[in-house]
Amino acid sequence: MAEYVIAPTIDFLSFVDPAARVVVDLRCGDGSLGAAIREKRNAEVWGVEENPKRAAIAESRLDRVVRANFETALRELPDDYFDVVIAPGALSAWTEPEEALLQLQSKLTADGALLLDAPNVRSWRAVRGLLEGNWNPPRSVEGTIPLRHYTGADIAATLNESGYEIEKMWALGASEDAAPQELLQIFERLGYDAWTLAEESRYDHYVVRAVRANSLTDAEARTLGAVRAAHRLLLQGDFDGALERFERISELTKPGESGAMESTPLLAGRLALLLGKHEAAVRYFRAARNAAPDEAEPTLGLIEALAAAGMNDEAAELAARELERRPDDEELKRRLGELE
Repeated sequence: MAEYVIAPTIDFLSFVDPAARVVVDLRCGDGSLGAAIREKRNAEVWGVEENPKRAAIAESRLDRVVRANFETALRELPDDYFDVVIAPGALSAWTEPEEALLQLQSKLTADGALLLDAPNVRSWRAVRGLLEGNWNPPRSVEGTIPLRHYTGADIAATLNESGYEIEKMWALGASEDAAPQELLQIFERLGYDAWTLAEESRYDHYVVRAVRANSLTDAEARTLGAVRAAHRLLLQGDFDGALERFERISELTKPGESGAMESTPLLAGRLALLLGKHEAAVRYFRAARNAAPDEAEPTLGLIEALAAAGMNDEAAELAARELERRPDDEELKRRLGELE
């Protein structure tokens, strides 16, 4: 994890590279921060704001304001355009941060940087509250309770998994009110990582500047984000939610695209069968078969889905046709026997 640089307060203006020429604030509010950046850094500054009243004020202060929520704004923001993307409080507010971070990659220039922040859930104030039976989580810069909570290590892991490298990390709100030595000694005897708790419990907040570790197209980033979200939902047992994600992947994936995306219709077909959504399974297995007509698995899946959907004649016809191509395929023979 990146080494901390101690900073007294959250001042995003001071964290913006003086060489940045184009900046976007994804939660610009009334444009106060953007106006300061525009004046002090002589930069072109965009803002994103959903609230009409705040957006109207921001429009008088910034070069351009996109009146939209985050997902809509992503479609309107130009690719390869911004030297700095600022997202105050967003990391804690995004329900699917990995997907959002992946999608932001395409908006950055080759040397562009992302500025994010998050309150430290490992601060002594939060830890002490839990030990005393009171959950008083650290607040975001806007004073709200975060949807997602982070330690410094969590922030680094989330960014790394989303294709970023941390260039610099600031620890804010340094205090003498840290985990007491007696407690740290107990933790150490129990085998816990007491040293990092001793250090990190002093801080209330983190700000990070991250740059892209790899380059993805906008479509690749959005699709990979959806794949990761679907995987997380599967692990949580939310199969309907995962299928919804797979449907989004199918919409994003174009025929012939390479990489991990090629397998998504096949995975969606399997999931749809498990959920009893047979017509959806037929649709996904057809897409998988069109993408890989010579592979057996998509064809077998389509035969099973057709039969489950009550389309036995079409399933039998497909099995017979494929058996002519692969006469020694025992699985095809078995499927055809069941359908006759």
